[in-house]
Amino acid sequence: ISRIAPQLNIFAIGFPVTIGAGLVLLALGLPLLQAPFDLIVERMVSALRM
Repeated sequence: ISRIAPQLNIFAIGFPVTIGAGLVLLALGLPLLQAPFDLIVERMVSALRM
């Protein structure tokens, strides 16, 4: 068990770091998706008005 214990610490630290990095990348990527999303919504609204 003493050989496994250090690995458990790495996993306990690694998962929150991975989640944090994913959230940071998501926050950085969302502004890039705004223009395509606006275009899709505009096309949907124009299709519903026809």
